[in-house]
Amino acid sequence: MKNRLRTILLFILLIALLPILYNKVYNPKPLDEIVTENISPEVKQAITKVISENITPDMSEYDKVKAIHDYIVLTTEFDIKNLNNNTLSDDSYSAKGVLINKLAVCQGYAEAFKLIMTELGIGCHIITGHAKDELHAWNIVRIDNEWYQVDVTWDDPVPNENSPTNMVNDTSNLIYNYFLITDEVMYQDHTPDDKPQICTSEKYLYGEKKQGVPYFILDSAYSIPNHYLNSYLQGNKTVTFYFPDIPNESLMSIFEKTGQRLVASGASITNAVYTPVVNQGDYCFTTITFE
Repeated sequence: MKNRLRTILLFILLIALLPILYNKVYNPKPLDEIVTENISPEVKQAITKVISENITPDMSEYDKVKAIHDYIVLTTEFDIKNLNNNTLSDDSYSAKGVLINKLAVCQGYAEAFKLIMTELGIGCHIITGHAKDELHAWNIVRIDNEWYQVDVTWDDPVPNENSPTNMVNDTSNLIYNYFLITDEVMYQDHTPDDKPQICTSEKYLYGEKKQGVPYFILDSAYSIPNHYLNSYLQGNKTVTFYFPDIPNESLMSIFEKTGQRLVASGASITNAVYTPVVNQGDYCFTTITFE
């Protein structure tokens, strides 16, 4: 009788422990929690230094997020060499790679961004998934109670054109193709494992895509020649345009007309560069340079 009672009690205890065992084995802590609970003193000190040098009390949440995005891009080199050689260190997968070594891969970028946002009191999560059929990590961030997608890694040019010591002083490579965008835009080439928050706000979707480059939101791509000519005459050779979707063959004729307008105005141009046309919500965008 006692053995039977003991068996019943053990069975009841096992039933009670099943949810805990399941969570331990099959439902581990989210990466966010693991990262924030395991900050080394060295990384903590580096975060404090980054904030003191880049953030001021009068900044808005948007200003703070942009400043940290830019800091990480300008001071971190994507560890492409070790990635290709399959010799990546553990540091490159962590915030230490970004904040101490200045050399990291996507998970390091995402962890560093998350930790700094947390220290600033700004909501942020690490998102894991795939991008172009490869494992990838990026973030979502909350600004003024709206959630946005951010991929700092994909806004960092690879390879860096400058040495790490000079990168922070040269903002010419700063791009914002994956900065504060919607789920619809991000999921064109990113596939998340989970979707903790929905990002639908387009407040910052149509803005500058490259540091210091003016942009125009047009009702029609056929307005590009006039807008580009006026901007060129004001000293801007590189301009970004947003416009409703049109066939590519018509767009090329518009680019040709833009060049003809420049020549007619007396401009001496020998080269033209057009970035690929990218869908962005209700618009497409491209950046045009005539030299």
